[in-house]
Amino acid sequence: MAKLIDEVAEREGMDRSTVIRRFLSQAVRTWLIKRYLEKYQRGDLTLWQAASRCGLFLEMIQEVRKREIPVPYTLEQLIEHGFRLKEEVYLQAVGRARKIISEN
Repeated sequence: MAKLIDEVAEREGMDRSTVIRRFLSQAVRTWLIKRYLEKYQRGDLTLWQAASRCGLFLEMIQEVRKREIPVPYTLEQLIEHGFRLKEEVYLQAVGRARKIISEN
């Protein structure tokens, strides 16, 4: 594993600790998505609750689509019940969410 980290660090022009932090960050993100999607699938949380708890709203929508998990409400309902973001971020997120869902 150490050799692989060193190879990645050299290839990406980073030091070892930066590579390790990025790998760890990605692993935690993957774990959060998996954990909260399972709770959503069991009906323990709404999609918005699951996404907000792991701080990954758009990523959560993409994962739901990728895993073909049913969403029992419309985009408008998601927006109405979910987003509590600053106006600029909110508008960007809505635009991206509409695009993601319309591709479905």
